[in-house]
Amino acid sequence: MVLDDIDLTRELKQVTNYSLGLRFPLSTDTALQIGFFTDNSNGVIDFDIPYQRVEAIDTRGISVAYETKLMGYPLTLGLYAKQGDGKVRYADVRYVEAITGVSLYPENDSNDVQSAEKSSVIIFASMDF
Repeated sequence: MVLDDIDLTRELKQVTNYSLGLRFPLSTDTALQIGFFTDNSNGVIDFDIPYQRVEAIDTRGISVAYETKLMGYPLTLGLYAKQGDGKVRYADVRYVEAITGVSLYPENDSNDVQSAEKSSVIIFASMDF
């Protein structure tokens, strides 16, 4: 087995994501923003790809931000959080086994596919100059 035997291209499916945002002015220089969004996975679990690693996890999220001015420049402080569940395939661990000939991971009946959850929280600051 050599590296050329492995297909490094990935099939991605077409998905549609949605978002809805609202902005509430608090004063002439400040505002509160809130948004809701989807982040659907375009990963495809394909059992014909022998060493595939892919996440197929759809998430939903919310974002909140505060707009103001600092020294006359627009400043936005906020965060967004998203959470979801789906499937993940981690068959790339079999690549090491194929090279070494040593069984490192237990065999399973799921084609190396497991249920998975994903969540993240991002805090951000943005300033325009």
